[in-house]
Amino acid sequence: MNRIFVLFILVLASPAVSAQDMPLSIFLIDGEKWKKSEIAAVEAKPVPKIAADATRPKDGGEPTTFAISANTKTVYVGFPKAAAVWAYRLASDGSLIDGSPYVPLRTERGYDNNKDAKELRKKEPPTLAVTGLVVDSRGCIFAATAVGLHVYDPTGRLCGVVELPVGKPGTLWWTGTERNELAISVDGSMFTRKLQTK
Repeated sequence: MNRIFVLFILVLASPAVSAQDMPLSIFLIDGEKWKKSEIAAVEAKPVPKIAADATRPKDGGEPTTFAISANTKTVYVGFPKAAAVWAYRLASDGSLIDGSPYVPLRTERGYDNNKDAKELRKKEPPTLAVTGLVVDSRGCIFAATAVGLHVYDPTGRLCGVVELPVGKPGTLWWTGTERNELAISVDGSMFTRKLQTK
C-alpha cells in the first residue's frame, strides 16, 4: 500500500518538478538579435550598503551592481572579481546581511563551475566582473559579464549564456512598453533585445 501511495505522490509531483527546468530557448525569440538603439542610458543605482559583518567574495572588490528579487526579500549583488552572483537578505535598515554565493558564473567560454566540484576544490575558479543585473517578474536572474548574458531560472539554475554585442558590457535594464526588452550599454553604445519574459 505504501508503494502505491509513494508512486501516486511522485506522479502528482513530477509536473511541478519538471516545470522548474527552464531551457534558454523559452527566453529567446526566433530571429531576434541585439539591435543598436538610440535610447538614453540608465545610470546604475548605488548598491545598498553591505553590513560590515556580512560575508563577501575574497578579494572581490566593491560591489558593481545589484537587483532586487521579485519578492523583494533578496538582493542579488555582482562584484568586479567573483565566480558567482551573490545573494543577500535585505535588513530592515536597508543594509545587506547574510551574504553567500548564489548562482555560479560561467567565467570563461567552455568553463563550467559546476562541472567537476572535486577539481574546483583543488584550485580557485576564474573570476570576472558582473556589470549588470536584472530580475524579471518570475524571479529569473539576468547577469551581464564579458562572457555574455547569463540567464538563471528562479531556483538559480543556469539556463544558458546569450552572446552580447562585442565590447565591454555595462549597465543592464528593462525597457519597452511591455518591459520585455533588455537593454545594455556596451562601450558607450546602447543595445536592446526583445525576450520572452514576464
